[in-house]
Amino acid sequence: KVCSQFASGYNCVTGNPEWTVYDVIGGFRLGQDKYQKGFLTDAVLLCWKSLVEDGKPYWLLLDEINRTNVDLSFGKAFTLMDIMHREAEELLESEIVEKFEDNSKYYKIVSEKLFMPYSFRIVGTMNSYDRALLFKLGFALIRRFSLIPMGYKPFSIPETLSSFQDKAVSFMGRYEGEFQGLIERAREELQLNREEYNDFAVIERNYFDVLINGSIDQIIDNFKVEAGFSPFELINSICSMINEEFKDIIEIGPGLAMDATKFLISAFLVLWKENVENYINYLLDESIAAYILPQLDFLSDKIRAEKMGITTGGELSSKLTTLIDEFKGLNLTTRSIPLLEKLRKGERII
Repeated sequence: KVCSQFASGYNCVTGNPEWTVYDVIGGFRLGQDKYQKGFLTDAVLLCWKSLVEDGKPYWLLLDEINRTNVDLSFGKAFTLMDIMHREAEELLESEIVEKFEDNSKYYKIVSEKLFMPYSFRIVGTMNSYDRALLFKLGFALIRRFSLIPMGYKPFSIPETLSSFQDKAVSFMGRYEGEFQGLIERAREELQLNREEYNDFAVIERNYFDVLINGSIDQIIDNFKVEAGFSPFELINSICSMINEEFKDIIEIGPGLAMDATKFLISAFLVLWKENVENYINYLLDESIAAYILPQLDFLSDKIRAEKMGITTGGELSSKLTTLIDEFKGLNLTTRSIPLLEKLRKGERII
């Protein structure tokens, strides 16, 4: 459904533990001077074609992503999952592109090299029930995805902005954000584009126009004035609070904070004609749960050890309780609190 909403089409492949770079990106056939394209390269080429002809990208749907060793099989494309690297880093060099059997204008649409479009996405699915038997996703890979649970359970926002804003302002007074210039850097990345090829980091041209013409700035400024706080600064403060509480155990870096910030800017783009304040509590909850909290997953083993008496002190459980109490104060109850409660029991959250 996500692919159908934003893309003209998608290639669906199922994860395989035997994949290598040859399967994913491609390689020269043994004893021949011909390059066999992998399924990712095929999807990227189809994405360029679709952008030019239909004005919409073409995506890759990777089913059962944890059945393959992505760190090994995706090679250089692992870096290109991060959009900021797609400006200068090519997927394939010109020497390889020249060896393609079925040469096409779309191969050289940007330059002699093959670049990955800014609007290209990989949508991955995974079954959490048998993950113990499969490959473990590394934190570098997780950071390149937004983790969304599948389900149809409805959510509600029990608090209005007026009651939430006092808690937000109080929290920010106790935890000062440690990262500078997050929103500016996030905006720069979201503005990446190859406009002449209908290729935008924000996927759709209308979102790009709102981002560029200043409309979004006015909306964000108006919200800050009316609410009395910046939701972007609140994300920064939440990251700082986690770092302070879990010092020398976990560190939420500026990259993760910027990912959550980009999510929130994107939400403003999507909802710019509506009253964003009606959704801000949920959007903050989603940004923290999808980008920040997955980095705490490795604590599950340590907490189980505490509960079994292998380690003593209950330090991590106590720190998680503090974090849960702070999040309850911010009413991050739809997504974040349930994840933290699972973690406090020693269960994995991804």
